[in-house]
Amino acid sequence: MAAVLASGSCGEIRRKDADISSAQREVEPHEKEVFGAVEQDKWEEVVEIYKTNPSSSTTINQVRDTILYPAILMGKQEGVIKLLTLVEKQDKERMENLVQTPNKWGNTPLHQAAFRGMDKVCSFIANHNCTEKVVCCLNDQKETPLHVAVLHGRKQTFFALQMVIEANGWRAEECNTRGDSMLHSAIAREHFGE
Repeated sequence: MAAVLASGSCGEIRRKDADISSAQREVEPHEKEVFGAVEQDKWEEVVEIYKTNPSSSTTINQVRDTILYPAILMGKQEGVIKLLTLVEKQDKERMENLVQTPNKWGNTPLHQAAFRGMDKVCSFIANHNCTEKVVCCLNDQKETPLHVAVLHGRKQTFFALQMVIEANGWRAEECNTRGDSMLHSAIAREHFGE
């Protein structure tokens, strides 16, 4: 049977057959610093750690998470936006790289934010990086961030992403590796109407 996305130990999207769990993997030295700063809402400190540590140019750990993942996983919606704004002021190209970097399972920060139902973060990323490559990217399960929002019943997030997609005339309707379209997913999980 094909691997299926599941919630990991911190509410993150991971594959059920993933060979590295949060508890099993070796923590990178600066990863603890980043998590500590995120927990305390010290966004300038996170940016400074990122700026001064050459190995964190894109990722902070073995599963290729960026500095955005801890803030997203902790549900710090305003913090993620502030972090993106600070990084953008420092280096716009670096910020664009952050939002486009997939982790080991192909999930970008936009996939993770959609999974967590962070509609403001999704809207911010989609509008600041308004390219089809960012907004309609596929993870390893061939799911766009829009599809992830549907899978997890994140209605406001769905609407935030759908507005950007429709405004640009893009097509995000893909079938995932199980052959399910977004409509199949919504019906199967009873995420419709209310």
